[in-house]
Amino acid sequence: MPGRSTLPAETRLILGSDGSTTLLLESLLGVPLAVHVLTEAVVTADELSAPALRSLALPPDAELVSRSSELRTPQGHRVSSNRVLYPHDSADWLRTDRTPLGHRLRGRGTAQHRELLGSGLAVWDAQTLAVCAFKEYLIRCADGQWFHVSERFNPAHVPVTERTAAGAVR
Repeated sequence: MPGRSTLPAETRLILGSDGSTTLLLESLLGVPLAVHVLTEAVVTADELSAPALRSLALPPDAELVSRSSELRTPQGHRVSSNRVLYPHDSADWLRTDRTPLGHRLRGRGTAQHRELLGSGLAVWDAQTLAVCAFKEYLIRCADGQWFHVSERFNPAHVPVTERTAAGAVR
């Protein structure tokens, strides 16, 4: 598997950015993306990654909402697979909102900061074992709300290897 420094430039930009991933993906692909929510459930904070737990200083039994979703193109192609965790007692609007999170926060005028927790390579599809890029971060909002975001990117749209014009891997 390639190291981060050998990833294509567009993938390094997405993984290293502390801004809206959705805006970057839309710019890269040249199309608007839509959220398709797959599941939503109440979980406890012990489902957060160790870096997120440390950063947020939450008790392991704190209740969170876990929202699994995908960003898709207008043609229905999966661009990313996402999991957002946030406090059960906040962001009620997110439970019914199907706008990508970054767009919604921006549209609400919410001042925010993104703290990158990790990025690298993971498995995109358990059936094919395709390798993909992933990113994990916290969004901290000025009003005290926060969101833990984990994203895996479809390698057909966010490549992990360089490709020539003919499609051969370099």
